[in-house]
Amino acid sequence: MISSSPKPTTAIMEDYLKAIFEIGLDNKVVRVRDIAARMNVKMPAVTGMLKKLDHLNLVDYEKYGYVELKPEGREIAMEMHRRHNLLTVFLTTVLGVADKVAVEEACRMEHALSRSTLERLSRLVAAFRSGRSVKGEGIFFELNI
Repeated sequence: MISSSPKPTTAIMEDYLKAIFEIGLDNKVVRVRDIAARMNVKMPAVTGMLKKLDHLNLVDYEKYGYVELKPEGREIAMEMHRRHNLLTVFLTTVLGVADKVAVEEACRMEHALSRSTLERLSRLVAAFRSGRSVKGEGIFFELNI
């Protein structure tokens, strides 16, 4: 979905890559069971996806071993993590959406928005947080609070 390489990724692949990245932020190693718990799926489903991601050269995975992101997989995972965080902040801070709902909706939205839309959204969130207006490049937002 977001990858500009000839290796197409799907939203679910991006979710797995993001999960691996986020687990790795908290743990020294990433295991299949960690991914299964994070994704709320059974371990055979994780194994199947890891084989696909390994075949696409996005992760390094061997049966019964640890999972590591390869450079392209890490790039995709970091971008999905960034998108998710930005969208969650937008939904909670700007729109006032409840945290749990914002997290769930950000998970769905993160795959669909273009980079240019996300950059504009990022500027809007920054402006909202600072209390200033955003004008230019098609963005106009006045804070009338």
